Amino acid sequence: MAFCVSLIALGGPTIKPWIERHVDVPPRYAFLLGDGGVAELAARADALDRRLDGVAGRIDAIEAVGGNVNVAALRIERLERAEPAIGTRLGDITARIDAFATRLDAGEARLNATASLDQINERGAALQASLATAAADHERRVSALEADLAASRSQLAAAQADLSALTGKLDAAALAVQSETATAFEELRRTDAARARTTRMALAVQQLGAKLQTSRPFEREMDVIRRLSAGNPAFAETVAVLGQSAGTGVATFGELRESYSSLVAPRILTAVAATTQRGIGDRLGSWLESVAAAAGAEAPQTASPEQQTLEAAARRLAESDLKGAVELISRMGAPASIVARRWLIEANARLAVDDATAALLSLTLDPVVE
Repeated sequence: MAFCVSLIALGGPTIKPWIERHVDVPPRYAFLLGDGGVAELAARADALDRRLDGVAGRIDAIEAVGGNVNVAALRIERLERAEPAIGTRLGDITARIDAFATRLDAGEARLNATASLDQINERGAALQASLATAAADHERRVSALEADLAASRSQLAAAQADLSALTGKLDAAALAVQSETATAFEELRRTDAARARTTRMALAVQQLGAKLQTSRPFEREMDVIRRLSAGNPAFAETVAVLGQSAGTGVATFGELRESYSSLVAPRILTAVAATTQRGIGDRLGSWLESVAAAAGAEAPQTASPEQQTLEAAARRLAESDLKGAVELISRMGAPASIVARRWLIEANARLAVDDATAALLSLTLDPVVE
């Protein structure tokens, strides 16, 4: 191909018919056959060679026939003067040939670049095919990613709905727990207050019990109990019973037993003896007892029903059964009930105070036990 290009460049239009007949010139090289500048240069170079040949021939003819030397010298001088112009023209032709050679080099570079472009086109086509495949795979992956994103959005929406529902439930549960906690704290506060009140009430009842071991008034202890039991109707009756004796106090069990033995029982016996009419049998019995006493014999003792009751009441008191003793004496008729009236009032007051104190202690401690 390089040879054909060189042949076309040197031959120009003269060789064009032969090249067109025998060489298949690609379309991209056809511009070389139609270069008018090269053809013109070649024609002018041929004309210059012909003129130089004609001048040389005439000089040779003049020298051969010996003609006019001056005319010959004049012609030679003209030729010598024309020589620089011819040299200049030849330099221009040479410069144009060099420029054309440069153009040929550029054309060859373009041809080489064209070959490289073909390779680049092939690599570009392969790269384009690879890019198309990558683009299709990318498109497929993007589609799959969009589908996954849509599914994720749906799941996220469902999760958000579940979270909202759970948040609502948690808020409701928190409110319920808060309410229950407030209720529990309020109940605990009330329980603590009740426990503190119960503790103070128990201490007050203990102080009351200590005071009731004496017969002194217990009004101050009752004032404390009244303040602690205010507003509680369960204590009202018990407090009222205790309040009846708070200002005066009540006799102790020991005092009641002592007064019974030393005062009540003898007075009852005396009152019963004074009101009983003795018959012949009683008088006979008394005479026999006196006779037996005078003889030193031990006479049988026969106790009256009243004396038996009094002895039974004494045994009850010895057993700390004040209630049983009060019941026995209360069943005795006159004059025993009249003589023992004051003692019975004090004994009943003691029983009422003891029962009320026990009930008060029970009302105070039962809630704590429960």
